Amino acid sequence: MSFQLTSAPLLSLVEPDQAGALERLFHPVMLEPGQVLFEEGKPCDWLWVVGPGAEVSVTRADEAPGQVVVAHLASGDTVGEMALVDGGPRSGTARVEVGGPAAVMAARDFYSLRDAYHPAAFQLLRKICLELCWRLRGTSDRLVPPSLAVPQAVLRLRTERTEPEHLDELSSFRDLPRVVKLALTQKLGRLDVPDATTVCSEGEEGDAAYFISSGAVQVHRSGQPLARLQPGEVFGMVALMDGGPRSATCVSEGPTRLLRLARSDFESLFSSGNRFAFQLVEGMARQLVKNLRTADLLLARPEVSPPSLVVSTGLFSEAELATLDFGQVPVSDAPRGPAA
Repeated sequence: MSFQLTSAPLLSLVEPDQAGALERLFHPVMLEPGQVLFEEGKPCDWLWVVGPGAEVSVTRADEAPGQVVVAHLASGDTVGEMALVDGGPRSGTARVEVGGPAAVMAARDFYSLRDAYHPAAFQLLRKICLELCWRLRGTSDRLVPPSLAVPQAVLRLRTERTEPEHLDELSSFRDLPRVVKLALTQKLGRLDVPDATTVCSEGEEGDAAYFISSGAVQVHRSGQPLARLQPGEVFGMVALMDGGPRSATCVSEGPTRLLRLARSDFESLFSSGNRFAFQLVEGMARQLVKNLRTADLLLARPEVSPPSLVVSTGLFSEAELATLDFGQVPVSDAPRGPAA
């Protein structure tokens, strides 16, 4: 017995004309009761999609004797996506509770598709991002309960045109070819933010992500400090990715320059197959997995104070940002007018 993989939520964002590239990587299997799909701490080799009737539990070893059940998965659920994203060790042990059909994909085959910049690979990664955003929001709420206050009004900051020399302020952008810088200025607006200015407020709708060009930004949730972000770091990607409310408040520490990527521009880049947007999604997926791994450990050890990783902050390292491929970003001769 097998099942239609195209009905699985994992592939719900994959365009029909791209789905075949992914479907060819999956192979039908029958899961047997008691079968161990992978063990905690082992490297990632496979990704499973559970079929109708089958059930899988994921457990994690605890300091106390026995196992802690961290997930119970059934038809349509995905098993092993976190390790697939970051190539890290398995965070738990997956065991089949009820046998049934499934589909399995080798991690190496997915990486080959991703490294070839096939759109289907990044459509799948974006779906994983949405699931990870949902899980991170829930975990963050347990670690640091969200504020019950009405989101504070945020000063509408004036967005100016970005020039190539503004990109030079970020070391990772400095050595990009000028034609790429010109293209990128069409998608990144510039905000020169005064001292102690709220850029985004916890609970408000998120419509953009921000690269910090100069200055610093303080991040807090329910009044609790979580992080201090510096040039080269990115914030606001969770709300940009899933369309949900801001999970934290971000305030400039002093005069700060930000480069703003609007959701509409991100969507335009992603749908056109631009590599910059693809790499943003991949970087976001890695950061979400990193945050979730840390948050899961904090839930198991409540005596430890939540660190800044509870909120997604640095999306790329300096080295990773320097290797970004901006692809063919359309260049427009029309000036970008200031927006209130």
